[in-house]
Amino acid sequence: MPTTLTTFRSWLRLDLNDPAGASQRLADGDLDRAVERAVVEYSRAYPWLRDHVLATVAGSRDVSLAALAALWHVEEVEWPTGQYPPALVDWRVSPDRQTLTLLVPAAPGGEQARVRWASKHTVDAGTSTLPEEHEALVALGAGGFACLAYSMPSADNFRYEDGATAALVDDTAIPLEWRRRADALLTEFRHQLALLAASRVLGGRNRAVWSQPRPAPRWPLDAPGREP
Repeated sequence: MPTTLTTFRSWLRLDLNDPAGASQRLADGDLDRAVERAVVEYSRAYPWLRDHVLATVAGSRDVSLAALAALWHVEEVEWPTGQYPPALVDWRVSPDRQTLTLLVPAAPGGEQARVRWASKHTVDAGTSTLPEEHEALVALGAGGFACLAYSMPSADNFRYEDGATAALVDDTAIPLEWRRRADALLTEFRHQLALLAASRVLGGRNRAVWSQPRPAPRWPLDAPGREP
């Protein structure tokens, strides 16, 4: 059973201690937007890959990509299909991503071509294309984006003197704290995405990537090395 948008909302409300109700800080729409932003960044590192068999036109090297809705880029082209090992060929995609040109010596004779293509993952009310093992990572990023979103309206807080209690009230630290929590979550999210992208390039093999700096500890937020 897929983990839908409703499940992500419930996870975020638990993680952010923001239960649904009259006193909630974030509306469902805010959480949905946070999930969408996390899914987009995740998809850049680990896109949704699909194989599609397309017909070629005899005498033409051009293949229509109109059937590939929301295409980001092409990863692999096999032509003709059915051979072993697979006959992988070079290709070029038009700027509008509507046509793929096979860079082969002889034009096709009507054989089928298999195109492996990438697009953004989908998470909505009924479906999800995210691998189960990466759902927690997307929730981590969504939590960061939710904190970042809440830092905007909280910036309306200010320092004032409460006449009723003759006390000085300073709320100016509230937006800064939300922003610091957002930075902490998103730093870890993007670090994990960099490792994920590297592992995908290396064919899924687990290797250390020494060029990627480790982020500062998430807690406490005033740990050495963390910017104020």
